[in-house]
Amino acid sequence: MDKILRIVKYIIALLPSMVTLTMIFVGILVLPTSFIPNLDIVASEIIYIVLLLIYGIRVSQKRIDKFYKCLYWIVGVLTILLFFIWSKKIFLIQPFQLLLYAGLCEGWLQDFRNYIKKNRDVFNWFNVYDYVFVAIVLFIGANQYILDSINNSIIKMLKSLDISTKHTEIVVIVLFLLCWFFLVPIIRASLGICFFRKQNSITLPANQVLWGTYLLGYFLSIISIALYLGIYFILHEANYNIGFILLVYNIYIATNALLWIPVYNSLNKLGQNKNKFISDLIGLILLLVAIVMIDQIESEIIGILTWFLPVLLPNFIGEIYKISDRYQQGHAVVPSLKMDEHLYWLTMISFNTLLVFNVISAFSLTDDGKHKFKEFLISILLDVIKQDTLSDIILRIFSSLIIVLFSLFLAWWLSKGIVKSLKNIYLDQSKGYFR
Repeated sequence: MDKILRIVKYIIALLPSMVTLTMIFVGILVLPTSFIPNLDIVASEIIYIVLLLIYGIRVSQKRIDKFYKCLYWIVGVLTILLFFIWSKKIFLIQPFQLLLYAGLCEGWLQDFRNYIKKNRDVFNWFNVYDYVFVAIVLFIGANQYILDSINNSIIKMLKSLDISTKHTEIVVIVLFLLCWFFLVPIIRASLGICFFRKQNSITLPANQVLWGTYLLGYFLSIISIALYLGIYFILHEANYNIGFILLVYNIYIATNALLWIPVYNSLNKLGQNKNKFISDLIGLILLLVAIVMIDQIESEIIGILTWFLPVLLPNFIGEIYKISDRYQQGHAVVPSLKMDEHLYWLTMISFNTLLVFNVISAFSLTDDGKHKFKEFLISILLDVIKQDTLSDIILRIFSSLIIVLFSLFLAWWLSKGIVKSLKNIYLDQSKGYFR
């Protein structure tokens, strides 16, 4: 019974990937019948039987439990009999057996098996959760009565709170976003990480935290949920049959094995150092604040940074040692040559980044105060996203970020060119600038 239960767990964990690969395998087997006239699905079944026999010999030679060897032949013979006696549609699932045994028995797939083994409970949870989520979305979308009931319930709630029903659409959007992009991803990611920790008996040292891992899992879950909802709206408009829709969803659910890899690696590293994570988070927040300020009061901020940042960097970073424990205890702390080089490059690149950004802004500003380059980026983003309801503030901030990154890219190469020219001029010993 334990062996059968173990097989079932592995099948659930591998089901989306195996179904996707099975469909590809079926397409390959059916391909000859599409080119050769007077051949039907029986010809493809004969090809499958030959492959089943050939790989069956290999399975018999493998050092695996006799139970699994017998199960291979029993399932193979049974599906062949069902194909000829009951329904030709059995052919669609027959390659699943070959792929499953290849995944469990082949030596060159050992790393893949180890990955699946360590994440078996996670993929069980993700696959079941995602299939249920997709089923709920399809069920609600196919029943107008449920949608009307939800809408009427929201209207009654607004009336009880003395809120105008004019805001019904806004409330529906907020509740939709809160449910699908907050509650659903949090439950999905949090329990997935909990299942992994329980299965692999992971305990954290005192100075390690999983805050970043949970955030990463949350954002990756948002990607999955967004994909499922996007597929629904696309396929719902096209009126495809339910079988095709489920097959498409299955392909995307199969990506769980790939999207989980960053979280898996983070868990194997036991998360992040608490102090380092807090400092990185503060740095990210400061960066976002700077981007927002650049978008809102661009000229003032750039002017201030251009004059003061290159001057203050050597003090802020170069003299950070003055608040170290060693320095406070009276020990001598001297910046290394690596720090001197780092400060030189940091000052050069920061100044050139601000310079390039200033030049771009100067050439892009029109007489009426519009930023031509930023407006161009916003139009491109709207064309790519194809969504007119996005906030103008978000688009402007994102376009400002693109301009900053573009300025940084140009500043990097400009700095390398300037340094190379200065080295040729001032570091030539024959010119006597340095001894």
